[in-house]
Amino acid sequence: MHKSQSPLNPNDAIRERLISQQRELLLEQKEHRESLQPEEMLDFDDARGPERRLAISRLDQTSAELRDVSAALLRLRAGTYGVCDECEGSIPPKRLKAWPHARYCLDCQAAADRSASGEPIQVVYDLFARPSSA
Repeated sequence: MHKSQSPLNPNDAIRERLISQQRELLLEQKEHRESLQPEEMLDFDDARGPERRLAISRLDQTSAELRDVSAALLRLRAGTYGVCDECEGSIPPKRLKAWPHARYCLDCQAAADRSASGEPIQVVYDLFARPSSA
């Protein structure tokens, strides 16, 4: 008689993917830090200035993505993975597959992107709402 194995929890695959991504980002972050010489970091006027600015920019970007991945792991543990941080609606599975550390559904992400770019946010009115009788 064979002992039956428990079915694989879909969250296990997501967790493994996020942990793998976290490891890669930590290595990338380490490489960016090592490419910067601490005593030269403040001198952007020499020949290596543009190279250092690029390394700092990449370090910032990697650090932000690492924070997002870590936050996704916390949401997974808390049972809120796949729930939009803004509207609390569901984040579509296709979006999570493409961007496993997504915090927002597509509509809220678009609004956040517009807000971050300084673009005015369009207010959408419910065309079917009854006018208030004031």
